[in-house]
Amino acid sequence: MAEEDYTSLDMLSALQDVQFLRSVLLHNLGMTKERDETATRQQKTEVLRSETEAEVVEDWITEVWDLVADIGCKLAAR
Repeated sequence: MAEEDYTSLDMLSALQDVQFLRSVLLHNLGMTKERDETATRQQKTEVLRSETEAEVVEDWITEVWDLVADIGCKLAAR
């Protein structure tokens, strides 16, 4: 199932899309209990996604991007 695949691959944006589509389909089929379970999973994925996006893996990454920004500013000021 796509939901399981995206979960194992940590593709949270695609996982949310699948969960949303599944919620809509279950709603249209009148399967409210299953729809609510899927919607709850989608909300948990959103929380996980926002936490993951805000997380900096290592300090050197921030340092590299700061350097890139400084170089870009100096080039733009020429």
